[in-house]
Amino acid sequence: MEILMENKYEENKYIDISKQDESCIITCAIRYCLGRQTYMPSLITDCLSSRIPFMTDGCLIAAQRDIDEYFRLEEKSEHKSFDDILTTWVDFRKKIIDEIEKRNLHY
Repeated sequence: MEILMENKYEENKYIDISKQDESCIITCAIRYCLGRQTYMPSLITDCLSSRIPFMTDGCLIAAQRDIDEYFRLEEKSEHKSFDDILTTWVDFRKKIIDEIEKRNLHY
């Protein structure tokens, strides 16, 4: 993954991010968004959906587990998330599960 950084003193620069760093950033972004009642879950899941085939096995499994835990907590919560946010996570989880099954991962 490369991130474009603009510097007012130099032309555009790219920062090269390792696969391990990318997995950490993805996991943090997902965890940040889980439970949020804003535009952020939709923004992040839309952005990450195209990255799913390139995610590490561990990143996929962590994402599935985090989303599953969010659903378990949501069931017990008195303050339910909006339906569109839940749908966002259901759809994203389905894409993750599809990739996990495609790779024949078992955990």
